[in-house]
Amino acid sequence: MALRDAAALPVLEQIREDQEQISEPARRILVRFEQDFLSPDLKVSALLREYKVKGTRSLEELQAVSGLAPSEYLLEARGEVALRLLGTTELSIEVVAELSGFAAIGAFGRTFRRWYGLSPSKYRENVAAARRRGVDLPDPAELRYRRLLPLTREGADPKRLEALMIAEARARGLAPPAVCEPETSEQLEAEAARLWWERLRGLPFAEQRRRLAAGFRFETPAFVVHLLRMSREEGRSSRRRGVEIARLALEKAERLRPHLLEPEHSQLMARAWTTLGNAHRLALEYTLAEEAFANAALLLAQRPAPPALPAELACAQCQLRQYQRRFTDALAFAEQAVALSSEDGDSLATALLCRGGCFEYLGEWERAAADYREVAARLTANMETYRLLVAVQNLAHALVQGGRFAEARAHLQRAYPLCDRLAEAGPKWQLRWLEGLIAGQTGASAAAESHLRTARAGFEALGELGHFAVVSLDLAALLLGGAHSGAVLAVVSEAVPHLEALDLEGEGLAALVLLKQALAAREVDLALVERLRASARRLLGTRP
Repeated sequence: MALRDAAALPVLEQIREDQEQISEPARRILVRFEQDFLSPDLKVSALLREYKVKGTRSLEELQAVSGLAPSEYLLEARGEVALRLLGTTELSIEVVAELSGFAAIGAFGRTFRRWYGLSPSKYRENVAAARRRGVDLPDPAELRYRRLLPLTREGADPKRLEALMIAEARARGLAPPAVCEPETSEQLEAEAARLWWERLRGLPFAEQRRRLAAGFRFETPAFVVHLLRMSREEGRSSRRRGVEIARLALEKAERLRPHLLEPEHSQLMARAWTTLGNAHRLALEYTLAEEAFANAALLLAQRPAPPALPAELACAQCQLRQYQRRFTDALAFAEQAVALSSEDGDSLATALLCRGGCFEYLGEWERAAADYREVAARLTANMETYRLLVAVQNLAHALVQGGRFAEARAHLQRAYPLCDRLAEAGPKWQLRWLEGLIAGQTGASAAAESHLRTARAGFEALGELGHFAVVSLDLAALLLGGAHSGAVLAVVSEAVPHLEALDLEGEGLAALVLLKQALAAREVDLALVERLRASARRLLGTRP
């Protein structure tokens, strides 16, 4: 208890100080926090009802002082105690959670990640690493949300903002942002947007909208662009999340209309609509994607725009046509994107990736490989790891389809270090999947089975059940070649529910019906598995 009391003392001092600035009835809530904030039985909702706080001026005073609603105030107070215990004691994380007022370790971990952007164990590792370097991290009080309130007020001093960002990074045990001498105000605004979003990203969508609607000092095009980038990055692992962030970006872009020249605002809105359409495409909401792309096209048709913007839209439309299995139309959009991107290295890389994908779907492996090679030559890991990884992985896949297995393996070896630089696990399982296909094609059946089973388990753990199903069919095809009929039945049976969840049509749907009949008769054959596998891959836009 002595350790906990010492860790809680700075929090209690802040609560008492806040009591002096807030009137009744909200002050009563802070009095209860002072008495019981580390009790897991304390319920903020009950206090709000008991003291009739909702809708009162005193509640507004509390939020003005701390930047937080009462429930968040309580979570932050408990989190600060947890930070001190993690950084100054060797208590287990379970004990830290209990002493900090959390009833369950799961709730503690989720709250900690949402509030501080990393896990409790990672924070403890950062503290230890800093001490080995002879550096002490700032006190956890430096992470109180109220420190960021200058970001929401007019006239926030840039030097103060810069100091806030550097202190924020240091308190988390992270490298400081590279804004010590920003060359332009846009750089500073972009860094401020990143910092602000880090504090919002773990909140529910409705709460994000509420806070953004309340205003943000650096609410600029840079902030919208940051949200658009986050939509793409977070949408790779959570498609619904990608849509939500794109919607936030579109709302923010619309609010900037009075502050921008019409051409600049029109272009920003076109980018936002394009990103929202792409997010809907990934979520398989094709009608909504078409509507968003139509809005972007209308804006771009009204005024001249840099070629990169219509090229970005053409790439997004190409990818939608690929998902819809309209490959000839997709190729036309890809060619348009390449033509528009001839002088823009960054957008040209994206356009070539799109065109290479079209060539793959059309079975033109050499032309696909040529486009992927050019992208891999243009990009470096420092420019954009994810796109470089996609280029290298797709190149390896095209080479496999062309029977050039040794060259494909060489490119896979380049891809694995790129995977390690990404926070997401999906690309790693894609590579293991491709390794399995290469091993199977070269007669290494045992290695192929191991790779495919590993990839299959990885996709299942991620909840990527469409990919799980297609890898299962690849594994079934491999096992059928080795006459492992019992194992085949088990693998295919596990895949069927997820294949049924796909919107299979025509040949694919017929193949699924036949496969279920074959399972009932315990007589699954290779030709049937391959027919269904081809249809499922096309539907998911999946490679390998």
